[in-house]
Amino acid sequence: MTPYARRLAEAALGGTPYLARALELLAAAEGPASDECCAVWSEHGGGATSLALVGLVAGAQGAGRVHLLVGDDPHLVSRACDVLRAMGARFAMAEWPDDAPFAAASRRLREEGFREEARVPDFYRAGVDQVFLRRDL
Repeated sequence: MTPYARRLAEAALGGTPYLARALELLAAAEGPASDECCAVWSEHGGGATSLALVGLVAGAQGAGRVHLLVGDDPHLVSRACDVLRAMGARFAMAEWPDDAPFAAASRRLREEGFREEARVPDFYRAGVDQVFLRRDL
């Protein structure tokens, strides 16, 4: 899955300051089994076409996190939430920039029942807030 997943992340975040962290998370998901980050993906034609990176929040009891969501699979959010639930998460959070590269992912999460919990203005840079989305599992 590595080359396909990497291409998905690069297509979604290439040329942005967010790509390096997405690739770090992808490497963590492809390493030894860990609650920190695992990959959920959809395949077509032998390669990943949609990708979610999810994991548990260290030190928190039952807090799940959606690190990244790219691609067009309409069932990916549901599958990612199922994985988090199986890992012991009570709820899932997504915290990321309210910026164009994350617009489709944020829209999809909202369509799947995630609600905005908080917002930190100008967190990433002037005009780019950090948004926290949450859904109980």
